[in-house]
Amino acid sequence: MNRLFTEKNRKLFYFESAIIIFLLILVVFLGLSRTRVQKQTSAIKKQNIELNQKIQAKQIKLNKEASDKALSDADREVKVSALQVQSEKSAKKLINKLFPILLTYSDSKSYLKRKDLAEPYLSESVLHSKNIFATSDTDMDQLDEIGLHSKFKSVGCSMGIIKGNHIPMIILTSYESWESGLRHGVGQDIYEASYNISTGKLDHLERINNLYSGRVNDDDDDTND
Repeated sequence: MNRLFTEKNRKLFYFESAIIIFLLILVVFLGLSRTRVQKQTSAIKKQNIELNQKIQAKQIKLNKEASDKALSDADREVKVSALQVQSEKSAKKLINKLFPILLTYSDSKSYLKRKDLAEPYLSESVLHSKNIFATSDTDMDQLDEIGLHSKFKSVGCSMGIIKGNHIPMIILTSYESWESGLRHGVGQDIYEASYNISTGKLDHLERINNLYSGRVNDDDDDTND
């Protein structure tokens, strides 16, 4: 047997043994490395899942916030539009009641009475406006002296968008006027106004221009007064 296990054979045996041991070590190392890679891959997958879940949750939150804001903006627009429509109706109703009062009188007494009758529709500052209510004794004496009459005919207006608490207005009025014993005439005046949506009154009213003055037709003329 010693003869068989020669120096050459011994070297071959050691070489083969070394290769086997190396291969065993390599297999163990590769196995450990594979296990480590699998654990790392599993951890990365878990992190990705958690990250995706967080991203989805954040996106859901952002979508909800955007939806809520859109609904809120739409709701606010609806409310503003509804307020605009309702305020315009109230303002038109007001001027349809107000101007027959302001533009109808037959003497100084009925002229001065306009202020009391118009009080529900005008702010305190407008009630003291000399542009709307001339109250001097000279004006009243002149009105009675010439027998000036005025009779409301019609009123119309255009309105702007609500700004703050007010709606700006331009008002066009038509009226008939005459002096005692003389022919009747017609006139059209333009007023600038501001309607307060909270108080339901005009905070500003000013006659800014006379658009037209002329005679009425003979058929419409009435000089009995």
